[in-house]
Amino acid sequence: MLERGLGPRLAHRGVGAALLFANHLIYCAPSLLVIHEFGPWGVGLGAAHICGAMTMAAISARRSPLAYAMMVLPCIGYLAALAVMAFHYGGGTGAAVILGLAVPMALGGTTAAWKASARALEAEAVARAQAEAADAAKSAFMAMVGHELRTPISAMLAGVAEAQKGRDPTEVAANLRLIDDAGRMMRTLLNDLLDYSKLEAGMLELVAEPHDLGALIEQTEAFWGAEARAKGLEFRIEHAGDLPGWVAADGVRLRQILNNLLSNALKFTTDGGVTLRTEATRIELTGGEVGWRVSLSVIDTGPGLTAQQAEGLFTPFRQADAGVARTHGGTGLGLAISRTLAQLMDGDLTLKTAPGEGCVFTFEALFAPAEPPPAAAQDEPQRAAGLRILLADDHEVNRRAFALMLGPIAEKLICVEDGEAAVAETGPFDLVLLDLNMPRMGGLEAAQHIAARPGAPPILALTASIDPADIAACRAAGMTGFVAKPVEPEELYAAIEAAMAA
Repeated sequence: MLERGLGPRLAHRGVGAALLFANHLIYCAPSLLVIHEFGPWGVGLGAAHICGAMTMAAISARRSPLAYAMMVLPCIGYLAALAVMAFHYGGGTGAAVILGLAVPMALGGTTAAWKASARALEAEAVARAQAEAADAAKSAFMAMVGHELRTPISAMLAGVAEAQKGRDPTEVAANLRLIDDAGRMMRTLLNDLLDYSKLEAGMLELVAEPHDLGALIEQTEAFWGAEARAKGLEFRIEHAGDLPGWVAADGVRLRQILNNLLSNALKFTTDGGVTLRTEATRIELTGGEVGWRVSLSVIDTGPGLTAQQAEGLFTPFRQADAGVARTHGGTGLGLAISRTLAQLMDGDLTLKTAPGEGCVFTFEALFAPAEPPPAAAQDEPQRAAGLRILLADDHEVNRRAFALMLGPIAEKLICVEDGEAAVAETGPFDLVLLDLNMPRMGGLEAAQHIAARPGAPPILALTASIDPADIAACRAAGMTGFVAKPVEPEELYAAIEAAMAA
């Protein structure tokens, strides 16, 4: 069958090559005939005609060496013949020599042009293929996100419907837990999307603050140990040497990487257990200061991955296979985000795996030493209460959600739809919360008006973006702090307490 299929293809290529050769053989023939009309002066016209034909061959042959050869060979033959005829028609030896030298020069020039054209076409084809692959990946990603959103939304609607039936408290509590789990699932999905968009735009910055690395590992052990035991798995920590004490690190992002690796390990491990192995090496940093190269490895006894599955594991929007998304959910962004965060920490995230041998994800980062912060006061501050609060948000659902959270601490709560209405409220107020993106007047402009009043209250921004530039814009507008959406009640209360104490 191969021979039967190959034969016609070769025959087709042979016919095509012959036609191209014949076409240029005929096309260039007039270049010799002009000598009969113009004598030696016709040599220049003929040479220009042949060089034009060679240029056309370099362009139209695209990436095919055979097509280029079949079109350029007649041109070379005619150019050589033109040199002989120039001598014959009285052009002299010099003209003949010049035309003879023009043959390799023309061949070299057009060949270089053909190669450059072929490279450009190849690069265009690669770029087109990459763009098509990116479009396909994003289309698949949007379909996956739609599926991922339907799951928690369905759970929320079902939980609310059951809770509204007014059954016994145990069932109501179970429904509330279902709604809470669904909300957290949606928040994780949203955080992944926001983090990836910031990383892709180069807008995510790490905030290095003093953190006790040992305490962070202990907290990780306490949380994920319980998760492992609930699944019947063993979870342990192995220390290869002492960990440094206080280091300058972005604790939020460090926990994010660890939690992502441990969550995946427990998700895909059904027997055995998961091990977190720690290792630290003292190194000399720029300027002679001593720092730490920290390595944290998450080792599981799961099924492992093939080389093909592992190859695209750190590629955004991709998972090991389609069954992973259907069975376990997720965006396929977690590992891509974690690796980029590790690289921002002057480290990396790598994988060693084989089918049946589990996975070993190793996160490495470089940390500078840090002094522990001053001891916090032991007395827990009292939560602010009896506050007069002004809330501006253009979305009714947001206003209702914030009203539920603010109810326990608000003596008076006024909710408005935009910045103009917020500025029109004269108060007095103890606190103002402003959404940044609202019609007619946004939160930044409204904050400038309110902050300019004598005895202005603290102003908190309600925003989905916590980029340094956005935070700086909020400060410049007179805002005291910000609350990142989506927000949980305790986070909102903490931000209010910090604003009131400022």
